[in-house]
Amino acid sequence: MKRWMLYLLVLALGLNWGAGAGAAAMTLTLSAAGDVVLGGDPEVKSALGRSSEETFAALIAQYGPGYPFENVRSYFAADDVTIVNLECAMTNRDQARNKSHVLRAKPQYAAILTGAGVEVCNLANNHSRDFGDKGLKNTRTNLTRAGIRWCDGSNNGTYTVKKDGQSVKIGFAGFQTPTSLSKMRTRIKALSRKCDLVVASFHWCDTKEWTQRIYPSDRRMARAAIAAGADLVLGHHRHVPAGVEMYK
Repeated sequence: MKRWMLYLLVLALGLNWGAGAGAAAMTLTLSAAGDVVLGGDPEVKSALGRSSEETFAALIAQYGPGYPFENVRSYFAADDVTIVNLECAMTNRDQARNKSHVLRAKPQYAAILTGAGVEVCNLANNHSRDFGDKGLKNTRTNLTRAGIRWCDGSNNGTYTVKKDGQSVKIGFAGFQTPTSLSKMRTRIKALSRKCDLVVASFHWCDTKEWTQRIYPSDRRMARAAIAAGADLVLGHHRHVPAGVEMYK
C-alpha cells in the first residue's frame, strides 16, 4: 500500500497576445506539486535494517519507474507544463553534509520525472545541497541531460509552451526563505522583461514550525513577488496544505 500523498494544484490561465484584437484566447494549464523525493536518506536505517533510500530503490525495482507518479500521471500528461519541488540531491556523491536528514536520488531517476510528464523542477530548498555544492551541480546536470528545466536559489529557468499557433515563454524563479527581498525583486523583474508569464516558487523555511498553515511573513513575501512582476506564486515545505489567495 502506498503511503505517499501528493497535493496537486492545476491552474488554467486564459491568455491573449500578439495577434491583435481579433486574436483567439488561449488556455494554458500548469500543474504544480510540492516536495518530491526520489530516494531518501542513505545514512539512517529503519527497524527493518535498511535506509529509506534503499526502500525507495526496492520499490522501483519491484514496480517500475512509473510507480511513484502513477496516480497523477494523467494530470501531468494532459497539462501544458508541470513543475515540482525536487527536494533531494540527484547525485552519486557520498560526502553528505553534517545534518540530521540528508536526501539523495540516483541520477537515473531523472527518467521517473520525464516519464511522469514533469518539465520543470525547483531546486531552491533545504535539501538541494545535502551533498554539498557539487551535489547540487550534479543535480542540475542530471536534470538538464534528461531535458528537464530547473530553477534554484541563484538561477532562473524558462520553459516555452507552443500551442494553438502561439508560443508562450514562462519564467521560473526559485527561492528558499528567508531570502533577500531586493534580490528576489531583481530576479523576478529580469524574468518579467523577457517572459510572457512569471512563476515564483517559494520553499517557506523561515520557521521551524511545519504544521501552521499561514505565516504573515510568507504572505508579505508572496505579495512582494507579485508586485515585482510574478503572475503566480507557489509555496511548499509546509507539511499541511495551506491557503490559496487571489491577489491583484
